[in-house]
Amino acid sequence: TRYSTLTALHAETLDVLDTRSVLAGELDAVYVNAGTVYLAWRYTATETVGADIVTRLRTGILGIAYDDEGLTVRGSVALDGCLRNQYCMDERDGILRVVPGTEKGRYPALVGQNNAGFVSSLNANLYCVSLAADGWQVVGQDIGFAPDGETLQSVRFNGQYAYVCTAVTVTLNDPVYFFDLSDPARIVRKDTGTIPGFSHSLYLQGGGVRRERGRCHVRMHMDTLRNAIQSELQGIPDRPGGGTVRRSAVRDLCTAALRRA
Repeated sequence: TRYSTLTALHAETLDVLDTRSVLAGELDAVYVNAGTVYLAWRYTATETVGADIVTRLRTGILGIAYDDEGLTVRGSVALDGCLRNQYCMDERDGILRVVPGTEKGRYPALVGQNNAGFVSSLNANLYCVSLAADGWQVVGQDIGFAPDGETLQSVRFNGQYAYVCTAVTVTLNDPVYFFDLSDPARIVRKDTGTIPGFSHSLYLQGGGVRRERGRCHVRMHMDTLRNAIQSELQGIPDRPGGGTVRRSAVRDLCTAALRRA
């Protein structure tokens, strides 16, 4: 049995103000905003469909409010998929926006849980969850918005908008998805189409989103990166008497190579 414990401490005296324990699996993500801590963990749901056994990863999310008086449970929800990190959750105007990557497996029931006949499918979902006091409910969703076989790579929320990257990690191709969440019940989605490489992270610059030169869409294309590093190496003279290169030189080399890539 595995459980997680959240403890509120006094900032100056470190006295324990309150504690809550959650009977759940290993946490995938912890998201904290001004007033609430969101704990997310994964588990596997299994069901029999005809002659097959179907498994799917699911995520439980528990919200615990905190203030000077202690900790109070706000609510909970269960969603399909699992979270890559804390950036996959964001709360705005009483709506928790969540982007999990999904994985579903299917195998013949007579074979049992081994690899014989096992088929797995990957994708991603987006959920808008109302945090109403009478119970958390999904009020909007975009299920399986990526092509089958793509895995969730990175998520970034910015106000009423969300940006998501998925990828086929074997072929190293991915799109960037844009979601307008101003009306959670009517999610609007656009995408860039296929882009070479896969995303390590997303970030915003200036007044909008940019992909050029890796400012928003950081693509780890190893051949391009390797060529850029080799080009930069040609500009570093040999150190007399051999020895190691200074750390600052290595740092400058990597920075210049990434800019060129």
